[in-house]
Amino acid sequence: MTRDAHGNDPMFWRGDLGDSLRSRLQQVNESARGIQPNTVLNTPLEDIVKDLVDRYQVAPIVLDVEAKFSSGAVDTDLYMEDIGRRFRVDGTKITWNIPYTGDPNLFSLRPREWTTSIPRGKINDEDHLLEIDFKGRSPLDPGHVEDHFHRAIQLFEQYANWQAGQISEFNDELMNIARHAVNQRKEKVLADKQLDASLDVPLVSRSNSVPQFSIDPPRRTRATPPINRDLRTPFNPEPAISGDGYTDILREIASMAVAVGRFPETFSSMPEESLRDLLLVILNNRFGPSSGETFSRSGKTDILIPYDGDQRAVFIAECKWWKGPSAFRGSTRRSGDVGF
Repeated sequence: MTRDAHGNDPMFWRGDLGDSLRSRLQQVNESARGIQPNTVLNTPLEDIVKDLVDRYQVAPIVLDVEAKFSSGAVDTDLYMEDIGRRFRVDGTKITWNIPYTGDPNLFSLRPREWTTSIPRGKINDEDHLLEIDFKGRSPLDPGHVEDHFHRAIQLFEQYANWQAGQISEFNDELMNIARHAVNQRKEKVLADKQLDASLDVPLVSRSNSVPQFSIDPPRRTRATPPINRDLRTPFNPEPAISGDGYTDILREIASMAVAVGRFPETFSSMPEESLRDLLLVILNNRFGPSSGETFSRSGKTDILIPYDGDQRAVFIAECKWWKGPSAFRGSTRRSGDVGF
């Protein structure tokens, strides 16, 4: 499509607004996938969502018709044809300038609703002006010029309003799309952290007697995260004992319980604290040290393995007197309780 007789370019026809908005939603998802792990874990979700919305929401075109102004009449070259002969005549050109706000790229996109009448003009990106030209042979008819500009502006406003409705639907949907994309990214990062960074605390069986039990999580080399304005405290995963290690502990406790049952005359007079301390000795002798951690008593907890000196526990057990199956079923029993 070419320029009209006044030198104005066709507008709102080079691309489809709906396709452009759908592509923009895909960019939101791609941007969410690229958020750094520590950023998505340490930054409030709504802050990340707001950042995406601010980046990808679309500002519709709004024409400030009341602020329009004219450049005034200027001379222009105008050529006429008559009986196969082309000749130059005196011409006059007038430009109306209408300030606008919004994304100038929208002037090239066709809205969902449109007609065969295409708005025509030019965009001054630097000054944010819509320019509409009129030129003709002098002298110009003022009424004809005025009518031309008013009809052109009305057509631009109609297309801008059609776009605005479609853009409003997009902006309303954008918040939910961005929040869903960030949630998906956070879930993936957490799953990866659980897989890659959850500490698996090994229990090493020792054949000789040792004074204490320790936790020696495997050391992993971690890449230094890039600098990011949202990057704060690095993600710190919780330590944990492996399933095999937990089973080994319970197996050792069960073995001691069998021994106690075989020698009732030896152990029946011992109070609970003494039996617990004996169990601690056995556990500490059974599992060897490597970093100084040990089975110990901590406050009201009977048996506890603290980790890394910060009182996070990777194993907790409470010792209870065994009073038979009925008492066991009638009470609330916590995982890790040890019955004597």
